[in-house]
Amino acid sequence: MHKSIMEQPAAFKNILTSPNRDYGDVSSILRKAKNIFLVGTGSSLHAALFGRFILEKYVEKKNIVVYSSFEFSNYTPNLSKNDTVIVISHRGYKMYSYDSLKKARNAGCKTIAITGISSTIKKGDADFILTTVEQEKSSAHTISLTGALAVVLRLAVTSKMKEAQGGTGTWETCRINSPGNGKGTRTGKRTHGSVKENGFFPQNMDMWWRPQLNNSHGSSIENAGDKLRHSLWI
Repeated sequence: MHKSIMEQPAAFKNILTSPNRDYGDVSSILRKAKNIFLVGTGSSLHAALFGRFILEKYVEKKNIVVYSSFEFSNYTPNLSKNDTVIVISHRGYKMYSYDSLKKARNAGCKTIAITGISSTIKKGDADFILTTVEQEKSSAHTISLTGALAVVLRLAVTSKMKEAQGGTGTWETCRINSPGNGKGTRTGKRTHGSVKENGFFPQNMDMWWRPQLNNSHGSSIENAGDKLRHSLWI
């Protein structure tokens, strides 16, 4: 468990910075969804609760609901093809989490699984599988929870980036060139280093940067990874 605790900072940064085009595709799905359901058990349910908080902040005007896997599986809400279901499961073998994915797929929903590397959730069980970290020996799921939080954070911020870009922005490269500051461009700012091409979030994002996006409505993305890093003491 001590090993998992000490490896959290590197794992958190790795999830936020590793190239993965699926994040762009999933963020587009989230932006189009009528309802977003976050499902999990135990610490995965805690990650789902955080997910609702962060998605409500960055993916606006969405009905976002959290269910325990047991609830979702046994008392399944009314689902449609316009809904998206995100199931969080560190190891993937919990019956109710797996059954929740199955019921969501049968209802025609878009499905996303957030799970650990070498999980029992395989291709075909969900439309997209976003992995966190290697399986850990301790059932406390210390680094696994941190990894799930990082995945949800990256999804939320990527969705906001795509909104700012009219659906084309990504976490890895984001040029901000839509109207907003009265001069024909939106501007990206960060505390350390220079802003290139009126944008931010280069491919090798430094976690110590503090990105901020301002527009004419005063909305902003600021210190997202930094704030979460501090809240986790990493």
